[in-house]
Amino acid sequence: MTADDGYLIVALCGLVLTRAGFAGLTTAYMDRNATGQRWQFVQSGGDWIILAVGEEGSLVSDGDGNLSLAYANEQVPHWNIAVVDSGLTFDALQDLLTPGFATIDSIDRSLLAGASTAYAFRPTFDYDRNLNVLGDGPYNPGNPVAAFRGWSGGANNEIWLVLAAAGQPRPNLPGG
Repeated sequence: MTADDGYLIVALCGLVLTRAGFAGLTTAYMDRNATGQRWQFVQSGGDWIILAVGEEGSLVSDGDGNLSLAYANEQVPHWNIAVVDSGLTFDALQDLLTPGFATIDSIDRSLLAGASTAYAFRPTFDYDRNLNVLGDGPYNPGNPVAAFRGWSGGANNEIWLVLAAAGQPRPNLPGG
């Protein structure tokens, strides 16, 4: 796999960010064959563009925190990707990602070992908004994801890992 194949963006609650068409984003169990779960990252100055693999769109948040994909010919939204401490050990991370994920061997374990690099994703127009699995838990597939206003100190629904499939290069992100 190459970087062009995209990466998984996984919340510490164990669910992956997935597309529901251009209409919004939700969570799902990780599935290396799911077309809606892969993302690319393109640096633009000090910010990042998060692109949907296989579609002509980039991740965008409106002023209310609703997420969607913008077509390539529209204004390209930018994101701040901030490194945060997940506090996870390798064993705890494997336990976190195992439920509902029968193909954990498709994730490069060397990246799991280095996955103490976790991220908060923030639209550059409002750093008080953070990519967030909505709700208070338990978190299940199908939970909506939004750019929520506020930070709960790094709760497991607002901290994200970027994982690669086996053989894929490490993503070129801050702290990596």
